[in-house]
Amino acid sequence: MKTFRNSEAKTIPSGTTVGLDVGDRHSWFCVLDETGEVAAEGRVRTTTEALNEHFTRWARSRVVLEAGTSSAWISRLARAAGHEVIVANPRELRKIHQSDRKNDRTDAQVLARMARFDPQLLAPITHRSAAMQNDLAVIRARDVLVRARSPGANIAHVMSSILIRLATEPPTAKPGIFMRNRRNTPGG
Repeated sequence: MKTFRNSEAKTIPSGTTVGLDVGDRHSWFCVLDETGEVAAEGRVRTTTEALNEHFTRWARSRVVLEAGTSSAWISRLARAAGHEVIVANPRELRKIHQSDRKNDRTDAQVLARMARFDPQLLAPITHRSAAMQNDLAVIRARDVLVRARSPGANIAHVMSSILIRLATEPPTAKPGIFMRNRRNTPGG
């Protein structure tokens, strides 16, 4: 078994299964050969350039990663490099989340082993396309603006109604009310 660190990408044979535990700065990968033995493992920076370097050097493989904030763009990148990609549903990964030996290296290996044994155990999900995600972001941003605008518009409408009413209608207070209040105050 060969361990690779950082951006040291090496060629791996076809027919392998790659588990990728994605982190914000670095991701850990574990490559299983056709017999289920660990052929390679290592750490790679979680950037487009570093991951693409690995994905393009690897022969066609099954790449599995857990759904998360970066999984959409990483899965598109791996698919563009010709790999079969499985994005695992995190709710189905109790073996990883409840493990006493939790670390990136073992998580990547468990993902690879589960994908090699039976990919359906991972309850794979399908991400929206990049265009659909952009459209959804625009819709959500518009919704936020509309929701933020509505209370402000309601307050402006109430205030304008009050100001119009004050400008057009005389006060309804009785003339002696101010004198009575003045007599009830100290020194008045």
